[in-house]
Amino acid sequence: MPTDAVLGSGPNGEGTELWLTNDQGEPKKVDGLITVNRPNLTVASESKTSHDSGGVNEYMAGMMDPGEMSGSMYHVPDSDDDKLFIEHIASKQTRPGYIKEVKKDGTAVWTTFAIFLTQYEPDDAPVNSPREAEFTAQVTGMPDYAGNAPAGYGA
Repeated sequence: MPTDAVLGSGPNGEGTELWLTNDQGEPKKVDGLITVNRPNLTVASESKTSHDSGGVNEYMAGMMDPGEMSGSMYHVPDSDDDKLFIEHIASKQTRPGYIKEVKKDGTAVWTTFAIFLTQYEPDDAPVNSPREAEFTAQVTGMPDYAGNAPAGYGA
């Protein structure tokens, strides 16, 4: 394990944040975030095999795919987060999103992206357990991994 790796993030394993944009274009922090993956790029492998390939397949890099983003959070029915996710998925709109990860030294690294939600699934009200919800979003376009805070967020 790298010497700068930590459980979770931040000095004590905390600090990752997910921000989604509401229907007014305002970024809102998702409370009670348990897990979230940042957009992960993959590159398609395209055949460029021809009759001149000497009997061996040849490939080239194709289009990049920004993939999906998914996560889980504690669920409070009719909360601001619940309303945000319901409104966002019902809108079918592509909107900005942001993930803030906190390094071991406490500094923040931001990833920005555009998404539309494809799934929001609150749990089935378990007895004697915390309520949770899972979500999935399709990332569209190239995420920005520069690590800089979006305008107005500070570090």
